[in-house]
Amino acid sequence: MGSLAEQLAFLFSPILVGVLVRRLGLRSLFWFLGVLTTWVILPLLAFVYVGGLTPRDIVTFSGAMVLAVVGVAACFFAVLPLTFSLSKEEGAAMVLNSSFMNVAHLGLPVVYAKLGFEYMAPAVLYSVTVAVLNLFLGTLLMHLLISRTPSLRHIFAQTFTFPAVALLLLALLLVYLHAPLPQDFRGFFSKWISPCFLLILLLQMGYHLRIEASRKYAKHVPAVGLARFVLCPLVTVATCHLLGLKSELLTRPALYLSMMPPAFFNLILAQSLGLDPRPYSLVLFSLTLLSFPLFLLL
Repeated sequence: MGSLAEQLAFLFSPILVGVLVRRLGLRSLFWFLGVLTTWVILPLLAFVYVGGLTPRDIVTFSGAMVLAVVGVAACFFAVLPLTFSLSKEEGAAMVLNSSFMNVAHLGLPVVYAKLGFEYMAPAVLYSVTVAVLNLFLGTLLMHLLISRTPSLRHIFAQTFTFPAVALLLLALLLVYLHAPLPQDFRGFFSKWISPCFLLILLLQMGYHLRIEASRKYAKHVPAVGLARFVLCPLVTVATCHLLGLKSELLTRPALYLSMMPPAFFNLILAQSLGLDPRPYSLVLFSLTLLSFPLFLLL
C-alpha cells in the first residue's frame, strides 16, 4: 500500500468503527461476522494465497513455519518461570498472551498494508502455524482450568479440522499435485476480495477491543510487552541468521508478525469457555495501542 497516511486509514479506520459500533450493541451482526471469519474469510485467505504457489515456493516459504514455532517456543519458555507465583488462571493468561501473537486479525492486514499481497503467502503459512499452536495449547490450558480431564483426542480433532487449517492442507495438496490456482484468479482475489476480508477482520477486532480496569492484571503488561515486542523479534532475527534465511519475501513478513500484540483468539476462547476475560482484554487493549507506532514506522 502507498503512503503512511493510506496505511493508517486502512488499519485504524475499521478498528475505530468497531469500537464505536460496540456502543450500539449489534451483537447479532458481530456474531455473524465471527462465524464468517472462522468459516469463510480465514480459510479462503489460507487457500488462495497458498494454493497459487509452486512446490519450489512452498520449500522456500516453509521457513516461515519454522520461525513461527521458534518464536512461540522462545516466548513460552521465557515467561513460564514468571507464572510460578501466580494463580493458575493468571499464569495461563500470561503464558498465552506472551507466546501467541495476533497474526490473523491484525497481522495479516498489517502485512498487506505495509508490504503488499506478494508477501501474503509466507505470512499465511506463519499465521496458520501460530493458529494451530494457539488453538491446541490455548484450548488445553483453558480446559485444565475448568476440568481436570480434558480430552486430548477432542482437542486434536478440533485443531486439525479448524477450517483455515483444513483448507491450507488442501491447498498444499493441490500444489504438490501440480494443480495450483490460476494466477488470474489469485490476482483478482488479492485486488478486490482480500482487502474487504482484511477490513472485516479489523472491524471485528475493534468491536471486541475494550479495556477492563483491573490493577491486578495491569502488572502483566510489562512482561508480556517485552516478550511480544522485544524477545520474539530478536529470536526471529537470530533464527534467520542461524538458518541462513535471506529471502526478503520470507523474513520481512515474519518479522512484522513476530512483533504483533497478544492474540485476539485468546480473548475469544476465554469468553467461549466462561473464563474471566479481564487478563486477556486488558493486556490486548494496552499492547495493541502500543504496537501501532512500532510497526507503522518500521
